[in-house]
Amino acid sequence: MARNHFPPHYAENITETNLPAELIPQFTTVEYELPSMVAGPPVFLFVVDTCLDEEELICLRDALQQTLNLLPEDSLVGLITFGNLIHVHELGFSDCPKSYVFRGDKEYLPQKVQDMLGVTSARGGPQQSGPAAGQKQSAIGRFLMPVAECTFALEQVLEDLQRDPWPCQPDERVQRFTGMSS
Repeated sequence: MARNHFPPHYAENITETNLPAELIPQFTTVEYELPSMVAGPPVFLFVVDTCLDEEELICLRDALQQTLNLLPEDSLVGLITFGNLIHVHELGFSDCPKSYVFRGDKEYLPQKVQDMLGVTSARGGPQQSGPAAGQKQSAIGRFLMPVAECTFALEQVLEDLQRDPWPCQPDERVQRFTGMSS
C-alpha cells in the first residue's frame, strides 16, 4: 500500500473552515494542473506489417499517403516495416531510400540496437564529449523528420513497399519478425 502525502503548504493552511478541495465530501472530482512543460511537436511512427495480401498492401500504401497530407506540418514522422525482417527507414535521404535491417530470428539487446542505429538514448543518460560524441546522433533528423521535409522520401519508400518476400508453405502461417505466427 502506498500513500500520497499532501503538499507541505497544506500543513499551515488547513483548518475546519478552510479545507482543501480533496477533503470536501461534495467535491467528487479534483483536477490538478501540472507545471507547464514545453512539449515538442507530435510524433507519428508508422509501423507497417508487410505480411499482407497484395491488395491489402496497396490499400494500406494509399491510406498512409493520404494520412501524410493530413498531418500537421511540424509533426515528426518515422517508418518501420516488418515481415520476416524489420526495416528501420532513415528518411533523411531523398536521393535513395536507406534502411537498417534486423533479422527476425535473432534477439538484440536495446544497447546493441542503439549502437547499430547510431543513436543516443532519449532518457538523458551520460552525455559523450570529444571525438566519439560526433559519431552518434539523435534519432530526430535521421529516423524521425518533420513531415514537410520528408514527404517525398516517405512516399518513395511507400511506393516501393512490397509484400514480404520470404516464402512459406501454403498450409503454414507467415513468419513475422516478432517471432509470432500470424
